[in-house]
Amino acid sequence: MNNSVEIRDDSEKNGNKKIQGPYYFDHVFYDVNNIIGADLFREIGYPIIEGCLKGINGTIFFYGEKFDPVWDALREGWKMNYYPQNKHLINECIVHLFSRLEDLKSAKSSLEYKVAARCMKLRDGELRNYQIDENNEQESVVVTKHGTIYNEEIYTHIESINGFVNYLEDIVRKCFQNEIRGRAVDRKSNIIIGIDIEIRDKVYGKVNVQKSYFNLVHMALDTYTDFYFKEYSELDALKRSLLANECVICATPTDEEVYDCSEDSTIYRVLHDLFEDNTRISLIVTCIPFKMYKNETIRKIKFALDCKKAAMNSLTENKKRLIIRCKNQIDILKREVDNIKEDNKHIRRILEQQSDFLNEELKDLKQVVESLKEKLNIYDTDFKNKNKEMVNEKNMISEEFLRIISEKEKEILKLRDQLSETFAKPN
Repeated sequence: MNNSVEIRDDSEKNGNKKIQGPYYFDHVFYDVNNIIGADLFREIGYPIIEGCLKGINGTIFFYGEKFDPVWDALREGWKMNYYPQNKHLINECIVHLFSRLEDLKSAKSSLEYKVAARCMKLRDGELRNYQIDENNEQESVVVTKHGTIYNEEIYTHIESINGFVNYLEDIVRKCFQNEIRGRAVDRKSNIIIGIDIEIRDKVYGKVNVQKSYFNLVHMALDTYTDFYFKEYSELDALKRSLLANECVICATPTDEEVYDCSEDSTIYRVLHDLFEDNTRISLIVTCIPFKMYKNETIRKIKFALDCKKAAMNSLTENKKRLIIRCKNQIDILKREVDNIKEDNKHIRRILEQQSDFLNEELKDLKQVVESLKEKLNIYDTDFKNKNKEMVNEKNMISEEFLRIISEKEKEILKLRDQLSETFAKPN
């Protein structure tokens, strides 16, 4: 499909003149009825979900679907299996997500997954969680650095598509409690549904954990009149969330009503800034790209081209800056390498000198060792000789001692014999 769009100028001056505008979109859908159905999602949304299953975070940002049908779809989400033609983009996302997770689990018995959901509303520049009362002190506004906008402490684990339907029904009951009490329904809140995915796979005894998330961000068409007069700063939370993600689908209004996408409108500024400030935004989708004022000239909604140009210019500038930075880094690295080479030469010279010195020291040490060996041998020889002399002297002393004892024994025996003779003579 050619994504170059023809515009008609219905002003009286130009008289229904066709103008071939250089207005380019990534995807253009002419069938309004299918923009919220499966066709758009299968072509554009499925890859987002598939990326999330591989650990890539993403956001689907859709603007312009009627607020009432969104909540009708939420309130009657259980009917989506019975009335497929009424499927809403949110339902389509969740159905496909759980279908793919079950496929992965069936293909691999060791695989387990967890899905947690959070539903926030952007109201008057603040984020509020639908799962708690507005006056609850627990409620807090959280915009994390990775763009997920929800209260970290408030979430609901979802185990199946039926569980998600029950979750939506619970949220709807909280959202429409004012309606039950006879008060006006808060229909100007923008919906942010955050889905956290955790996949665990046990491989060879090790558990691999993969975490990812994706956001479904809906800006209600009923808030169009408010967007035009709102201060832009009130949408900073939404803008920061979109800027923090790598893939955003922007579906401009599909309704038959007149809407404002002029340069003064908030939607123009949001989209233009997204493309201008962040080249990671991957595509923009529109269904009816150009609307006209009644009895007026064509609206100035060439923001798609401006966004693309801004993105390309930003990308080009980033590339130039990156090239310059790389060249500077290369020069720095070259100088560092040269310095390292010089240092290596100096270290090598020092090591060579130290090696020579150590060799001399080693020689001296060897000589000392040899001298000690010689002295040790001498001492050993002397010790052995001394030992022999001591043994000989000991033997001589022993022999002399035995000789003396023998002589003394003889004298004692002689003396005894004399005494015996003396006592034996008569008086």
